Amino acid sequence: NHAKRFTADVSHELMTPLSIIRLHTERLLNDPEMPMKYHHAIEEQLQETLRLADTLERLLMLAKADASALSLQPQPLSTGEFIQEFVEDAHLLAESRGLKVLLARNDGGTAVFDPGWIRQVLFNLLANALRFSAPEALITFASHCTNGKWTVEVEDEGEGVPPDRLNDIFDQFVQITSHSTSGSGAGLGLAICKSIVELHQGGISARNRPDRTGLVVTFSIP
Repeated sequence: NHAKRFTADVSHELMTPLSIIRLHTERLLNDPEMPMKYHHAIEEQLQETLRLADTLERLLMLAKADASALSLQPQPLSTGEFIQEFVEDAHLLAESRGLKVLLARNDGGTAVFDPGWIRQVLFNLLANALRFSAPEALITFASHCTNGKWTVEVEDEGEGVPPDRLNDIFDQFVQITSHSTSGSGAGLGLAICKSIVELHQGGISARNRPDRTGLVVTFSIP
């Protein structure tokens, strides 16, 4: 618990200086007197600052989730309508990367969940699938309501994960594949998914596709 508290405190403390660095960097970029030869370096500095701020925000979110301090506002909602709306946004995101999204199944049903946080889970899973998919690949979503559970599956056509690493990918700071490009995140996306799903009294797991290369991530909540 001390470690979680420390993580939250440090993340919080670092946000202010980072915000100041960002403001100064943006001001430099917008200064007409700034010599062009420095523009590229300053743009790079801004990108890295934004990336660092994003990582810190995720760390802060994780620390709160692990301490059960994330404020959930669960409500009974139609899973069918929720998934339909999400997939419409997912289509746009995938198309911008030259990929396709398919909604293979979408059962009607009702579940009690926080729509903002579960949407965050779905976007993290989508971002993950997009990152490891080749152009033209298909990302498939399926939503089932059976046996008192709402289950969502996200299937990609990437390279999958070595079988002995399947349980590790939900740990903090674990990158999924060795060829992950620099700047592709600090391996916090799936850890955040796990924390949010578990706060909903649910579970999350991953397996490799049996029919071809690719990963299937599944989460269920009551």
